[in-house]
Amino acid sequence: MSTVTRNDIKKGLKQLGLKEGDLVLVHSSLSSFGHVEGGADAVVDALLETVGKKGTVAVPTSAFRGTMLAYVRDEPLFDVVNTPSLLGKITETLRRRKEALRSLEGSHSVAAIGPLAPHLIKEHEKAGTPCGWETPWGRLATYDGYILLIGVGFSSCTFLHAVEEIAGVYYCFMKETGRIHYIDEYGNKGVFDIKIHEPGHPRDYGKAEKLLRDNGLLREATVGNALLKMCRARDLLHLTMREVKKNPDFLLKKS
Repeated sequence: MSTVTRNDIKKGLKQLGLKEGDLVLVHSSLSSFGHVEGGADAVVDALLETVGKKGTVAVPTSAFRGTMLAYVRDEPLFDVVNTPSLLGKITETLRRRKEALRSLEGSHSVAAIGPLAPHLIKEHEKAGTPCGWETPWGRLATYDGYILLIGVGFSSCTFLHAVEEIAGVYYCFMKETGRIHYIDEYGNKGVFDIKIHEPGHPRDYGKAEKLLRDNGLLREATVGNALLKMCRARDLLHLTMREVKKNPDFLLKKS
């Protein structure tokens, strides 16, 4: 098995056009590379070195698997420092870096390192919804950030939930709200209510990928065994919103 190095990953990121000063949110699978010399730390280092001190790297750090409904109905306690990310080794490795900041909304929390990190995560728990404009997901578009998929498909792209929330699609939220308890980085306890994504509506987010590709807005590179895909969040928002406005079922799987 060939070995992927930090420099190999940096070359792939530069091939995609990621550069110093950029904001990027990363969905990832460490195993997709094959063997990585240095493991998840090497991937995080490659990302941080590519965007430099003026850039920001973010990752999703959700604290549940399954449905948001099942998670929230248990009135979970989300400890921003100690609750692990359940979205892979790369996300957990970045989250545990001493310079990382993490949002307090446990169901769709985000951790980030860089100058935009405080602005991305600010008051996520007060937004009322997991992925709307006043969350790290909406702000990703506001700050003209990129979405990078490492060895995973668009089915993992949480930003498309933001598109659905912003578009106000009929299937997005349940009527009931949920409650999440949290402990912040200072040990302070709090609680907030949040709208719950309604289960039972299988998505076909591959349609969004096709839109990007058809419009020449999807960048791709291969590093080791991993296919990397990158797009601007704003491009994904604008293209998908246009289709959702014409057909609210656009992002749903056909029955």
